[in-house]
Amino acid sequence: MINKSNYQHVGTDDAFNSYKKEIGIEGDIADIYKSIEAKMKKPDLLGKTLKVSERQFQEVNNIVDSIAVKLNMEKPAVYVFEDFFYGIESYGMGEYWIEISAKTIRDFTPKELEFLFAREFYKIKDEVTYQTALVNQLTEIYAAVPTVGTIISKAARNKFYHWCRLENYTADNFAYLYCKDLSASINAIVAMVLNSKALLEQVDMRAFVEQASEITRLDDTVYNYTKADEMMPYAPMRVESLIAFSVSKRGMQVRKEF
Repeated sequence: MINKSNYQHVGTDDAFNSYKKEIGIEGDIADIYKSIEAKMKKPDLLGKTLKVSERQFQEVNNIVDSIAVKLNMEKPAVYVFEDFFYGIESYGMGEYWIEISAKTIRDFTPKELEFLFAREFYKIKDEVTYQTALVNQLTEIYAAVPTVGTIISKAARNKFYHWCRLENYTADNFAYLYCKDLSASINAIVAMVLNSKALLEQVDMRAFVEQASEITRLDDTVYNYTKADEMMPYAPMRVESLIAFSVSKRGMQVRKEF
């Protein structure tokens, strides 16, 4: 595998170390999640979705198999759920799974699906999925604790969000390198915003990316608080960052090696 530093977004490791200083009872939370929370979700997954396998959703199964081999990691279970919206997300702590909407599978091209799944595999392998579950569990616990607990939770959550935004840029870089198709990668990002593949033809990508500069110029206490309260970077900024990586010397070199 290519060294992560060759496609990692700047500042990610420092952001992770800062966030981890706020977490003190990780082991206990992980044990609770595995013994209770994960088991509570399993019946609904099996009863309200369709599980991807060699016999159903074969194209998706082939994509997932290939990414698992590339990353030399255990293949997570994939569940297809009915929804009117596009969506894909990885879940778990130790035992992982991916949920994807039927509409996403129906509308997205194989390359776009490769991009989406490669992102989730990266998040599992680099423990973004694990840390997300951890913070969600901590938030629920601290919500039941008076004042002090709420403040601690807020500090940890803000630092986690910052790290998570940087990791999502890295996940985009990795997924682009895996699918080897910049256009498909960008289309997948923008289609998730529109919830429509058909409307992509009406998008002016230059104008869309220019929205990133407008976001950056929104600079006061309220604007910055709002921007900091996001786990996922805004889509125009994701596209801008991915294009910059793809044309950079580092990006072009690592693509040859991947």
